[in-house]
Amino acid sequence: MVVKITKVKNHLESNFEFTLENFEKELNDLKRDYKINNVSNMEELIIEKIKFFHYLEEGKAGNPLVIKDSDKNGGIVVMLTGKDKEIVSYLINTTIK
Repeated sequence: MVVKITKVKNHLESNFEFTLENFEKELNDLKRDYKINNVSNMEELIIEKIKFFHYLEEGKAGNPLVIKDSDKNGGIVVMLTGKDKEIVSYLINTTIK
C-alpha cells in the first residue's frame, strides 16, 4: 500500500509518501521502537506514522483531530498543532500497489 501525504501549513503544501508492505511487521516495529500499543488497524497505524513525522518537524504531536473524508477517494485529514500553535493539516490518500 502506498500512502500519499499532502502537508498543509500556512497555506503552503508539501508532498511525501511512504509504503506499508506488511501491517503486522509495521505494527510490531511501532510497538517495539516507540512503545505505541493503541493501534489495531491500518488507519490507526497511518495516523501514528503521521504523528511521528509531525513530531520530527514540528515538535509535540499531541492528540490529533482526525476527519474522515466522505468523498469517493476515502481520504483522511489529520490536524495537529504546529510549533507556533498554528494548525498543520495532513491529507492522506492510500492506493494499493
